[in-house]
This record gives sequence, structure tokens and C-alpha cells, in this order.
Amino acid sequence: MTAISAILLALITGWMVPAPRLAMAAFIGPWLVVLIYQTAGIGLGHAVSPPQTVTQFPRVIGYVVVNAIILALGLTLSALIGERRSRAVPDAGRQTAREMAKRATLAGTVVVAALIVLDIADHAVLVWPESTAHHTTNPSPPLFGILSIALCLIGIAVLGTAALRRRAAARLGNQETRTAG
Repeated sequence: MTAISAILLALITGWMVPAPRLAMAAFIGPWLVVLIYQTAGIGLGHAVSPPQTVTQFPRVIGYVVVNAIILALGLTLSALIGERRSRAVPDAGRQTAREMAKRATLAGTVVVAALIVLDIADHAVLVWPESTAHHTTNPSPPLFGILSIALCLIGIAVLGTAALRRRAAARLGNQETRTAG
């Protein structure tokens, strides 16, 4: 659930806040809500993964590392989208960046709440009670999580390459200006 929310929140906050740092700040709060909800669900035995995934020391390391990677990917994508949007939105027509960040945080929180409601409905209606009664010792990652991580990586590769090319072109332009003057 953290990976799905990471891509959704990165899209929302990056698009709504054309300032990379504020886009990342708007991302963090709603994503932490999902992390807390997911961790509590696993710890209480309401997931396919056994509770030991988040309660026993050797096993919790993998959980923490995976979620740290997901957080880094979401923050990076949010910043890259925000940076891209900062060049497309004229300064005169912008609201204050802080107002945009607050609105993006609110929108992200609404999306996160919808994801949590869908997850609760999924467990209550669509999932058989036996699916969490017999936890697997080595659960496979969920398909939507893997796809979300892949989409984050693709977005970072595309937007990151474009950002690096712009910066290289700007440096080259500055060097040519210095040598000509």
C-alpha cells in the first residue's frame, strides 16, 4: 500500500505544488499515514504477511529498508514533477507556494483516506477470512506494489534525464557566455 500511495501522492503533490521542496513536504504527511496504517495492519495480523514482519528484529529490517526505498522514490518523483511544473506555471499567476502545499497535502490526505477505506472494504468483503488466517512465511510482494515502484522508477528516469540535460545545457550556455565576453 505504501508503494501505491507513493506514486499517487507524488503525482498529486508534484503537480499541485510547482516548488520541489514544498512538493516533497506535502508528500510526507499523507504517506506516513499510510505507512502507519499498513504497519499496524501487518502487526495486528490483518495482512498476508505475518505479524513478525514488523514485530521481530531480524525480519523488520527488510520491511524498513523496502519502505525507505519507496519513500525515497516517492519524494524524488514528487520533486521532479514539482520542478518540471515550476517552469510551466507563470510566477504572476501562482498562489503562494505554501498555500499550494497545504492544498496538496489536503488532496493527498483525501486520496490516502480513500485508499484506506478501499483496503478495509477489501478485507471485509472481498478477501476470504482464511487468507490472513494462514500467513505465509515468505510472502511475495503485491503486484500493484511492484507496478507502482516500476512506474516511480520510469518517471524518475524520464524526468531526471530531462532535468540533467537542461542543467548541462545551461552550464554549457554559461561557459560559452564567459568565453565570448
